[in-house]
Amino acid sequence: MIIFPNKILLFTYGTYYASFVPSEYAETSLYRTYYDAEMNTYEVTTYPEKTIQEVYPLTLSSDSHLNKELPTKNIEYIHDDEVSVEYKWESPTQLTINLYYPGGITQMEFKESPNYTHVTTHHSPD
Repeated sequence: MIIFPNKILLFTYGTYYASFVPSEYAETSLYRTYYDAEMNTYEVTTYPEKTIQEVYPLTLSSDSHLNKELPTKNIEYIHDDEVSVEYKWESPTQLTINLYYPGGITQMEFKESPNYTHVTTHHSPD
């Protein structure tokens, strides 16, 4: 284990590694980042005792293309003539947001459980 300021590197395996840092969005949340050999990045944040509706406003700072209000149904739109944004409710407790950029895709998955909500953000280049 290697310790950096405000970051602890948990493990490495080849080009895959994971880190743990306290989330900047909520004092009680857990934030982890994973990388793989294909240049994909996975960020997982766990928000204890929060719903999707409570967590969504906390994620708005991560991407300016997101709708300011959480949609209650499936929607799609084009932002700034270059980014296609898709909100898809899989169930009342699971939402997927896809952002299609000219250089890749970002997918945000919100999964609500009785005691927490996980937000997994997957950044993938073309």
